[in-house]
Amino acid sequence: MPLLQCPIDGSFAAALTTALQIHDRIVHLPLGQPSTHKLKLDPPTIAAGCDPDQWSAFTRQWEMYKTGMAITDNVLPTALFYCCDTNLRTDIMRDLQGDVANMIETDLLKAIKSLAVKEESTLVQRIKSNRMTQYLGQISGLFWPVLEAKHHSNSIKPRAKN
Repeated sequence: MPLLQCPIDGSFAAALTTALQIHDRIVHLPLGQPSTHKLKLDPPTIAAGCDPDQWSAFTRQWEMYKTGMAITDNVLPTALFYCCDTNLRTDIMRDLQGDVANMIETDLLKAIKSLAVKEESTLVQRIKSNRMTQYLGQISGLFWPVLEAKHHSNSIKPRAKN
């Protein structure tokens, strides 16, 4: 923190100098110190038997939760493990004989996905796609993002953008 000396004598100048020093100490952290401010957020949850859309929503919520809560790498697998419901946690412990707390995030996410997500066949995905309709009066520019979002996590993709 720089030490400020006021060249002007007087109580106003001294008060201003003190206020600037307080501001410098609170707002301008040294370069080596990260901010310790974190939000209070509810963790996202996932349960067994979810569909690919729910899994996609969970992973996006997990990324936001991880950033907002400023979760460090050493507790990240434990925080991710406790986002699962009780039955899914039991399945993970039974399936992964190793220590979950020492796993890499990507490996744990793959394990959770393999146990939680109920994959649909391509035929079921195509039938659901064929049943999607555009509302009367809905602008096609608004319907296209709905199609893209639906097929974002699926194996089939829309062919052309009109």
